[in-house]
Amino acid sequence: MANNQKNENKKKTAEFKFIKSKFDLVTLLILPFTSATICLFSKESLTNNTALTIFTAALMSFVARTGLMYWANAKRKASPRRQFVAILTALIISIVFSVFTTIFCLLVKVSLSNKLLELISCSIFIAVLGMYPAAFVVSTDIDSWTRMFSLIEIFKCDKHEISVGAPLLGSIIGAWASTLALPLDWNAWWQPFPISTVICSVLGNIIGSIIGIIFYLFKKEKIPKSSNKKEQ
Repeated sequence: MANNQKNENKKKTAEFKFIKSKFDLVTLLILPFTSATICLFSKESLTNNTALTIFTAALMSFVARTGLMYWANAKRKASPRRQFVAILTALIISIVFSVFTTIFCLLVKVSLSNKLLELISCSIFIAVLGMYPAAFVVSTDIDSWTRMFSLIEIFKCDKHEISVGAPLLGSIIGAWASTLALPLDWNAWWQPFPISTVICSVLGNIIGSIIGIIFYLFKKEKIPKSSNKKEQ
């Protein structure tokens, strides 16, 4: 009797870990629009109040994306506990990512310490843009994260992971690509850090979202090995 109870508890735990949060096609199509909240602000706001404007845009994206996460799981009839755990885990991972990004940038380029608020707001923005939706789907699955951060291994992920992994990589690649514009003598209003970084990360995220949606539509979904064993 005791063994049966233990087996039942293990089964419930395994099922809870296996059932990941997912975005459906509708929410995936809406996600890129929540990336472009920075476009709601004027050029003057970005140049005169850079840190505050970027942080506000990040907050708007965060609220919109949290709503989409809740909606996506609600459509799958996830329990309130599951909803809370999924969103809280995604938030914690995103915060860790933004802190790591800030520290890494400071170590690589010490001169950024003069623009600390701008750097922090930019890190938060990129975390909300790419990491937050990815963490919602992947959660704490280390193997999935390892595959997702590889330009080759990412194609071995299932369609749900690719649908958020491609925008994440797009955001990061876009942010790094923006550094190419910094030393150029164009005197463009969008060229200085972190405006160029934010704009390029948004463009990268949108391109990645399009790629992710294409894979979501055409990539065949893997059948979990655990399910095959149970059927046998």
